Amino acid sequence: MDPDGSDSATGVENNPLATIQEGLDRAIAGDTVHVRSGTYLENLTTVRDGRAGNPITITGPPDAVFSGGGNSRSFEINHSHIHIRGMTFDGFHDKDNPDDWRSYRDKMIYAQPTSPEYLTGLVIKPHGVGNTYGEAIRIAMTEDSEIGEFELIAPTGREHYGPGDADGSNGEVVYIGTSPTQIDEEPHNGNVDRSNNIHVHHIDNSDGHVHSELVNTKEGTHDILIEYCTDRGAEYLYGAPMNIQGTKTTVRFCKLNKNKSSGVRLGWSTAHEDAPDAGTNNSVYYNEIMNNMAKAINLPKDNAGPETQATICGNETNGRTNGSPSTNCSDDIPTSETWGVAGSSAGN
Repeated sequence: MDPDGSDSATGVENNPLATIQEGLDRAIAGDTVHVRSGTYLENLTTVRDGRAGNPITITGPPDAVFSGGGNSRSFEINHSHIHIRGMTFDGFHDKDNPDDWRSYRDKMIYAQPTSPEYLTGLVIKPHGVGNTYGEAIRIAMTEDSEIGEFELIAPTGREHYGPGDADGSNGEVVYIGTSPTQIDEEPHNGNVDRSNNIHVHHIDNSDGHVHSELVNTKEGTHDILIEYCTDRGAEYLYGAPMNIQGTKTTVRFCKLNKNKSSGVRLGWSTAHEDAPDAGTNNSVYYNEIMNNMAKAINLPKDNAGPETQATICGNETNGRTNGSPSTNCSDDIPTSETWGVAGSSAGN
């Protein structure tokens, strides 16, 4: 793709297309859509599935900047085995009006099937994301997928933590699952979103861009692994960089320092009969959780104390906390010589 190309072109290296969407329209399993340097102001929607071992890949250098075209979901993924590698996803589309929250896109990447069948095999590994007034990356009804290895390049939640100055918490960097209050909408058909086996890793917000939560897992989600993230700048006082509302989720080897909220919040959930274990059986170990304004580990419900979780140990913390998160871990808990994104620091 090249902004100076033509959508009537062949699409080969010396005869590029002009839009990423035209590339998606043409791509089949095993194809790669190469995006050249430039700014792309368009809405994107996937057209067909890739296959395991033969995904449809969209890739480009950091100065290939996707800024959306006005839809609330700038890049909507409705198919399995879609890989995003590289490129910058920057929702700041109206450079002349930085003080108007409407100069920023809502959601940059939104993955959700159009039928009850879950998406699988997604890889979302951009160079950087930021400048949204809603969530930056949101996935629903998805399993066996990966998100990570990117920088937060600017704030998220501009409607709430920027020019909009609105009440609320919208502005997650990574949002996994669906709130039980929204499952009556298609394609959920009243069923709890059980997104699972998602690997979230190496998200770097050592620069301290404001946001609500770095990672939010919703009720019904399970078996999520979150590791090697570095964060400061969380603004949502009632949340945390890691707001875990699902079950069997592990947060490990992260640096979560100098946030206005707690470091990790476990157990706060919306009651739903199909997710009675929401917020329990999670693990938090070998993290650096320092100098946050609220509790290092927050277990906000009276009936969801440390005994409802799987493993909380080996964390470096200070200040207020629930439980004893610095307790020595047992020998069967894996260790790492590195906490947070290698080479980054959230400060102490």
